[in-house]
Amino acid sequence: MKLLPIVSIVGKSGSGKTALMEQLIAEFKRRGYKVAALKHSPGGMEIDQPGKDSWRFAQAGSDAVLVSSRDKLAFVKNLDHEFDIEEILPIMGAEFDLVLAEGFKKGKSPKIEVHRRELGDDLVCAPGELSAIVTNGSLDTDIPRLPWGDTVAVADFIEENFVKKMFTVGILTISDKGWRGERQDKSGEVIRQILSGMDARVVNYAIIPDEKELIVERLVKWADEDDLDVVLTTGGTGLSPRDITPEATLSVVDRIIPGFAEAMRAESLKKTPMAMLSRAVVGTRGKCLIINLPGSPKAVHECLEVILPALPHALETLKGQASECGIPETQI
Repeated sequence: MKLLPIVSIVGKSGSGKTALMEQLIAEFKRRGYKVAALKHSPGGMEIDQPGKDSWRFAQAGSDAVLVSSRDKLAFVKNLDHEFDIEEILPIMGAEFDLVLAEGFKKGKSPKIEVHRRELGDDLVCAPGELSAIVTNGSLDTDIPRLPWGDTVAVADFIEENFVKKMFTVGILTISDKGWRGERQDKSGEVIRQILSGMDARVVNYAIIPDEKELIVERLVKWADEDDLDVVLTTGGTGLSPRDITPEATLSVVDRIIPGFAEAMRAESLKKTPMAMLSRAVVGTRGKCLIINLPGSPKAVHECLEVILPALPHALETLKGQASECGIPETQI
């Protein structure tokens, strides 16, 4: 799962891509989204001012300079190579709902090209690299064409294809030591890394102690109030007296999905007989899928990898969007 939906706005110089970026940012803010803007500057840049303290630090040899004030944070770092979007995202963090990038025509993110007929019919990207074209011309192409000057239509296209299409995730780490700050949450990090290859967005994250009431409260809130598509818990599925995650989960789910838990245990049994001690459960609360994962980072990786192929279909089925998964008799 990419942690953030990213769309690059590309086009020739003078095509109007910067103006479209401005309009899209304003439109998505009007819709309640938290937006990050990313600008590609292939010719280099210099945002610091000679004589300023930060400039002096950089001149002295600092590899990175951060300037923090009451309401803003600036970060300048020297690079040994040009970063692509995937390398920039971890620096930005996962707090945003959408990243709009201007440029990065050679990147892997979805691209919308801004085209003006006055600048010629040729495009800066190959048609197969584009998700849509915003044009005032009549290009002969099968790529979706969006009307020039209609920001709402472009925002609708981005929202439907790259924002709403992603499923929302909550990561709930259940650990007394983690909650007290005595242990780094490596399992939560593993979950994020694995999901970064899927169309998903981590919107909620928390570390709480092994207390049934707190677990129940968080699961109910994330499923009912925050309307998450899936909650992944990690920790508290074993036999120790404080392991209470399965009991908390069973108290809030409407239906059990035993196949998920069985598949995870079967995969773990290939590595260790201790997998038989796992009491992890998987179930649904309304349209939210709640999955108990082990507490060990290695076990989290093994278990999550084995259920990922079925996860998108399960979520689509919960939302009533899935097609039939069986084969019609006429095709047998």
